[in-house]
Amino acid sequence: MVGACIKAYPIFYTDSMSFISPPSHGFATTALPATIFGTFLGQREKGPALMKIMAFGDIHEYLHPLASLAAPLRQADVVLVTGDMTRWRGPETATKVLQAIRHYNPNVLAQVGNTDSWDIHHHLTQLGINLHGQGHRFGDVGIFGVGGSNYTGRCEI
Repeated sequence: MVGACIKAYPIFYTDSMSFISPPSHGFATTALPATIFGTFLGQREKGPALMKIMAFGDIHEYLHPLASLAAPLRQADVVLVTGDMTRWRGPETATKVLQAIRHYNPNVLAQVGNTDSWDIHHHLTQLGINLHGQGHRFGDVGIFGVGGSNYTGRCEI
């Protein structure tokens, strides 16, 4: 078992349709408890192993902000997509979103949110990148996702 402490840095915070830029001075650090944004320090015999993790969600198919995030996306060791890739659509649309993110970084893990169809969950599993209920290992660092959401059907008014 690898002991780990977390140095968190808020790269960005995303809400349902907008991105807030990262701080101009780089990555800030904070004490525990840490969020899913952070550099994870896995202790090894040869010293700490640094890992940059970028996490965001609620993309809802709005891909244009990704270009402004190009540098940190490329710098991250892994990108975690925390759900709501689509607006009540299926795997084809989620694939487009994932391809747009993978344009900047091929190391992507994702899980569905309440506006993603449950078919996307199965699609992510087939791709080997599903976070929900699954563990993934990157060197000395393990990432396990506990999430997923009940599907929130589209409201028609």
